[in-house]
Amino acid sequence: LYEVLTGRRPFTGSPAAILTAILMKPPPPPSEVRPGIPPRLDDICRTAMARDPAERYQTMADFAAALTEFARAPGAPGPVPAVA
Repeated sequence: LYEVLTGRRPFTGSPAAILTAILMKPPPPPSEVRPGIPPRLDDICRTAMARDPAERYQTMADFAAALTEFARAPGAPGPVPAVA
């Protein structure tokens, strides 16, 4: 989801640099990389990527439900424009 929203992976560099980043810091919020991403979608993505498994969605059904709820919410934004 992160890559779909931002057009890039959350961490870049050599395999060692990527592993170090994954272990040492959270990825930047998608909206920091691509302004305009709704805060709720930002939260959904960050929850899915939480370092602590207890903080993530416990099942893919939970993740899908959060995305569905976001998409069906009144006033939900239309499609996010494609990354150039």
